[in-house]
Amino acid sequence: MNRQPAPAGAHGSDSRWRRLRQLTIGVYERFVGDHVTLTAAGVAFFGFVALIPLIIAGVSLYGLVSDPDQVSDLIARLGPGVPDAVTKLIEQQLNSVASASSGALSVGLAAGVLVALWTASSGIFHLAEALNIAHDVSDDRPFWRKRGHAVALTLALLAVLGLITIVLSFSATAFSGPASVAVRIGGWLGAAAIITVALSVFYRVGPERSKPPRRWISSGAGFAVAATVIASLGFSVYVSRFGSYNETYGSLGAIVVTLLWMYICSIVIIVGAEINAELERPRDAKRSFGTER
Repeated sequence: MNRQPAPAGAHGSDSRWRRLRQLTIGVYERFVGDHVTLTAAGVAFFGFVALIPLIIAGVSLYGLVSDPDQVSDLIARLGPGVPDAVTKLIEQQLNSVASASSGALSVGLAAGVLVALWTASSGIFHLAEALNIAHDVSDDRPFWRKRGHAVALTLALLAVLGLITIVLSFSATAFSGPASVAVRIGGWLGAAAIITVALSVFYRVGPERSKPPRRWISSGAGFAVAATVIASLGFSVYVSRFGSYNETYGSLGAIVVTLLWMYICSIVIIVGAEINAELERPRDAKRSFGTER
């Protein structure tokens, strides 16, 4: 009995599924071999330490061009999908910093912003180290160059956050009536696009590589943005319905929830870098874990 030939698209479909399977296995091996959960814990800790200085720097710079008291209202628009405890903690710190900000340019303000930026860059510094691990590269630059690189990326992060704030603020207040819903959805989609581009750039320039890929928009960034939204929504629902952090930790509940949320986000961002690293790896190249980088 003669065997019927497979449909024209069958081989292409099988090939795509095979590549997806190979990618999944490769990323899983990287996830385990690079100890992503442990690395993400360190990134989340230093990110939390950098959170307040980042707020101080952001509010101080924002106060030069607008009313610092408006920052908490803008943050409230960024809250959907983020656990309430995280939003409230950030709002409390924002209100505290905004009330103390004079909005006037001075030597003291400039010095304070520089110190805050230096401290806030610790989160970016350690996240860049995590990207080096994902790409199997070692950063032999002097400490001052690595930290300067982190400070520059922190300034870029503040610029991105400012742009997102403008987009969401405009989409929330520029229109009223039936069109407002569509405009708000467009604002969120625009914010997601900005984050995807910014994260793609960070994935490209964060690790210390002599020949980074030419492509600026990466698959890992798209995964990271989508997975962060889904994971944040899931964690927010869990905390609001099933979590008992306030009963267990008392006044430290908000801090614990914020740390866990940043830990989840750190895992997702590092996995995005692992996806990019696996896609960039030559197919015939073998990777051994535990070797010196």
